[in-house]
Amino acid sequence: MARRSLSTPELTGTYTDTVEADDEGHPKQLWLLAPARGAVQGEYVLQKGRDNFNQPLWRQQKGSGWLFSSAPDGFWRFANSDVELADRLGPIQSAQPHAGVAPYKVARWQYHDGSDWHDDASISVLASQIEFTNAMAKKQCASGDEEHPPSLWLLSPRYANLQGEYRKQETRRERGQPVWRQVGGEGWIFSTSKGRWFVTDDEAGIAQSGGVMASVAPHNGSPPNKVEHWQFFNDGSWQPDAAILLTEKQAEAERLLAEQQREALLRSGAAPDRVWIVCPPKPLIQGEYTRQPGRIERGHPVWRQVGGSGILYSNGLGGLWCVATKEADVQKNLGVLQCSNAHQGRPPHEMEAWQYADGSTWRLHKDLRVTDQREEGLAALAEQVGRASGTV
Repeated sequence: MARRSLSTPELTGTYTDTVEADDEGHPKQLWLLAPARGAVQGEYVLQKGRDNFNQPLWRQQKGSGWLFSSAPDGFWRFANSDVELADRLGPIQSAQPHAGVAPYKVARWQYHDGSDWHDDASISVLASQIEFTNAMAKKQCASGDEEHPPSLWLLSPRYANLQGEYRKQETRRERGQPVWRQVGGEGWIFSTSKGRWFVTDDEAGIAQSGGVMASVAPHNGSPPNKVEHWQFFNDGSWQPDAAILLTEKQAEAERLLAEQQREALLRSGAAPDRVWIVCPPKPLIQGEYTRQPGRIERGHPVWRQVGGSGILYSNGLGGLWCVATKEADVQKNLGVLQCSNAHQGRPPHEMEAWQYADGSTWRLHKDLRVTDQREEGLAALAEQVGRASGTV
């Protein structure tokens, strides 16, 4: 019986060192191999004419990338878009000025991580489609199933809704890397066009290279569970978060989630039984709220408005105290009032800044506050009544 070969089949065909070039010797086609850089990888086609430095230009065949020279004898550089090309910018470049040497003859390349350039031995430029295809196949084998676990578990107290198990999508790869989908949730783990692992709460984030959590540095082909440092997006910037963990070990994940639950019970027991919300722009949600015995949402206690429909809870997408007016909105992380910054475990009455929903806009208001002091809460509410009646 014939034994099936497990080796990667080579493409048939004859390859020589002859490179198809134009009259000036510039290759008509080049292929960028950059597994960790995502969308910029692929075939580039020589364009007619020259740039302002009298240098050749190659344009990505199936994408928006460009290969150009940063100066007359500068660096060969890859841009992600027309805008980057116009600004002579890009995430990949030759390690040294090319001095007229063709891109496929450059031995060393580097990538920019947002702050500095770093050598990357996995990047190369090839003048043969056969070489490129074979190299891609070998890269995929090298980063095969044994390195990318079929299941991952995400721990991120700040984003409780995104915690739990993620399963690899067997037939899906994005930018040359696997994709994992949250079991029973909306989360996805994927690689961006700049080679970082991202966690998004919406599948649309994959195409946009957007998300709420990300590896601090490019992964360079390492799977998410091998990444040590993570960050989250908050208030317009990325901030490190040592509490984020991705592991392939189910037992470890379950132990840490159980610890979170125990800590949540302790927090709930220490939380005030009653709080008072003062919110002049939203008078219907003002008043006294009582803690719901035994109820914990995303690791934190829940309060319900006395004589009203308000629900004070911690959302699972960033860790903000929110006030919703119906249970369905609690499950969707929606609300009409929220604290301005992540609470990081602090109870609602310790949060200083609050904002309310005005249509699709969140607005700060100096009189918004939550207090656990009955006299303070009642006095603030009485003052509002007095102002409305003209007696204050």
